[in-house]
Amino acid sequence: MTDWLIDPNDTLEQQNAKLRQITGVLMRRVEQDTDRTGVAYRQFERAALLEDQVRQRTADLEHALDLLNESNARLAEANRAAESARADLSSAIETIQEGFALFNARDELVMCNSRFGMHMLDLQTELTPGLSFARYVELVSRSKYLALPEGVGSADWAARRLKRHQDNHVIFNVRMVRDRWNKRVGTLLALPLNRFRLGTQFQSLLERFEAELSFESEENRANLWRWVMRKTNRKPISFEVKRRDGMILDVFAQEMPDKGFVISFTDVTAEREATRTLFQVNELLEQRVMERTLELEDALSSAERANASKSRFVAAASHDLLQPLSAAKLYVSALDGPETTEATREIAHKAHRALLSVENIIDALLDISKLEAGMAALEVSSVPLNTVFDAIREQFSPLAAQKGLEFKVMPCAVVLESDPSYLRRIVANLVSNAIRYTAEGRVLVGARRNGNSIRIEVWDTGPGIPEAKQDIIFQEFERLDAKASASEGLGLGLAIVERACARLGHPLGLWSVMGQGSGFFVNVARSMQPHLTLNTGLTKMSSAGLQGSGMIVLLVENDLDLRRAMTLLLEKWDISVLDVHGASEAVELLDEIEIAPDAMLIDYQLDGGENGLDLIRQVQARHGAVPTRLISANRSPELRARCAAQNIELLNKPIDARTLERFLTEALKSARDFRA
Repeated sequence: MTDWLIDPNDTLEQQNAKLRQITGVLMRRVEQDTDRTGVAYRQFERAALLEDQVRQRTADLEHALDLLNESNARLAEANRAAESARADLSSAIETIQEGFALFNARDELVMCNSRFGMHMLDLQTELTPGLSFARYVELVSRSKYLALPEGVGSADWAARRLKRHQDNHVIFNVRMVRDRWNKRVGTLLALPLNRFRLGTQFQSLLERFEAELSFESEENRANLWRWVMRKTNRKPISFEVKRRDGMILDVFAQEMPDKGFVISFTDVTAEREATRTLFQVNELLEQRVMERTLELEDALSSAERANASKSRFVAAASHDLLQPLSAAKLYVSALDGPETTEATREIAHKAHRALLSVENIIDALLDISKLEAGMAALEVSSVPLNTVFDAIREQFSPLAAQKGLEFKVMPCAVVLESDPSYLRRIVANLVSNAIRYTAEGRVLVGARRNGNSIRIEVWDTGPGIPEAKQDIIFQEFERLDAKASASEGLGLGLAIVERACARLGHPLGLWSVMGQGSGFFVNVARSMQPHLTLNTGLTKMSSAGLQGSGMIVLLVENDLDLRRAMTLLLEKWDISVLDVHGASEAVELLDEIEIAPDAMLIDYQLDGGENGLDLIRQVQARHGAVPTRLISANRSPELRARCAAQNIELLNKPIDARTLERFLTEALKSARDFRA
C-alpha cells in the first residue's frame, strides 16, 4: 500500500509531507470511527501501557545484568586474591624445616609441604587436598615404615591416635623402622651419624659430644643428667649449649608417654646474635636518648634562665626608664600655666605627647614580657562592659575627631567575667589599631550576644588586611604600614591582645576584606555574679580648686630629679610641699612641725632598705588615716597585694599629672569634710 501512496521519485520533503498527511487522516478516522464502547481506543491505550512496562522491565533487566557483572568481577577479584593468598601460604609453609600439614574444621587436608610424610614413602601419593584425618591415620597405621609397639595392631594404634585427636593439645610420638637419626643432629652436634645407633646409652652420647659442646654452666649439665636419670614425672626442660666454633644450640627435652624422652637441638645463633646486637643498639640508643635528654634539659634550663633574666632586665630597665620619664612629664606639665606663651605651650604639648609615646612603648614591653613569662597577674572578677566602653569612648573620641573619623561606641549593659584592666587594655589596643589604620570613614565598637558569652566587636573602614598577613600581625613589631613612625607604635598592640586573650581564655577572631575594612572579635563569658557599683561620694573638682586651698602634701622620694619635678608641679598648683629624701627625715620633719599633712605621696623603694609601706604605716599610726598614694614603677602582683592588704592605692610611674591632680582634689575634699 505504501508503494502507491508514496512516489519514490518524490523528494524527501514531499515524501515526509505525504506521510504526515496520511498520519493525520488515520488519526482522525480512529477518533471518529471508534465504536460506542471505545474498544479501539482502550486497545491503543493498553498497547501504550504495555510498551511502558516492557521498557521498565528492560531497564530493570539491564540494571540486574550490571549488578551481576559487577558481582562477577568482584568474585573474580576475590578468587584471584584467594589464589594469591593460597600461593603465599604454600610458599610460607614450604620454608618450614619440619613437616607441616593444614586440616580444616571438617578434618580435611587443605595443604601440606613436601616434608610432610617424607619418612613414609608409601603415603606420598595419598597426601592430596581433601584427605580426611581419619583416612590419614589409617594410612599411617598400615605404613610399612611405622614400627608398632609390641602387642599393638594397626587398628588399635589408629584408634588410640584418633582418641588423642579429641584433646586440645596433642604431642604424639611414633617410632620408625630402622635407625632413623635426624641427619640434622649430626650436623648440629658436629658428629658423624655412625656414632648414633639404636640402643646407644644417652650417657655415652653425652660424653661423646661434650668434647664439641660446652654448657652455659656446670649446673645445667648436672640438671640434665638428673632429669635423664629420673624415670617418671619429668617436666620439660630447656637450656643452651655452645659449640667450639661459636654456634649456639637451644636444647629442649620432653618426656614421652612411654616414659622415654625426646630431645631436640635448634640452631639459635642468628637469633642470639640479633638479640645481642639489638641489646647493644638499645644500650646505644638509651645512651643517646639520655645524652639528648640532658642536652634538652640544659637547653631548657638555659632558656628559662634567659627568659627570667630577660624579664628581670625588662623590669629593671623599665623601672630605671620610668624614673626620669616621670620627672620629664611632670616638668613638662609644670610649663603649662597662665603665664606660658602659646609657642611654649605648643612645644610643651608636643613634648608631652612624645613622652606619652615612650611611656606606652615601655608599658607594652612590660606587658609582653609578663605575658610571655606567665608572670602577668590576672584578677578575674565581674566587669560591667559599659564601664570599659565609657573609658574607651572618653579616651579615643578626641583622637578619632582629630582624624575626621566617625567614632561610635554602642552601650551594652552586661557584666562580663574577666580581668578589668586587661580587658580594657585589649579593647583599647584594638580601637587604637583601628583608628591608626583608618584614613576615612568610621570606627564602630559594640557587642552582641553569642550564647553564654558576649562578643566584643571593633569594626573599621580601613584598607583591610591581606590574608597572607592575618597571622603575622599578632607578632611583635609587625606593622602593615612600614612607613609609620615609632610615635605611632611599634606593632606591639595586637601582640598584647593575642597574648592577653590567650591567658584569659577569651577566643580572638578576625574578619577582613581588602578595600572594605576589618573586624576584630573577642568572646568573653558573661558573669553569673551581680556587680555592685559603690558610690564613693566624691565629686570632680577642677585644678583651680587647689589654688589658695592651703593644702599640705608630704612627698617622700629618693630620686632627686623626680622629687624636684613633683615639687615644682605641686607648688604651681599652690600646694605646700614637704619634700624629703627618706623615711627617717619624713618622721623627724612631721614631729618637728607638729602638723599632719592633708595627703601623702610616698615612694616605695627608699634608700637604706626602707620601703614606703612601712613609712605609711608609721605615719598613719601617729596622724590617722591620711589620704596616701604609694609611688612605684614596680607592677608586680605581690606589691599590689601588699597595698590592698594595707588599704593603700598604688600610683604607678611614670606619674600622670591628671591622675595626680584628681587624687589631690579628692584628698582636699575629704580633708574639708573632716574639718567641717
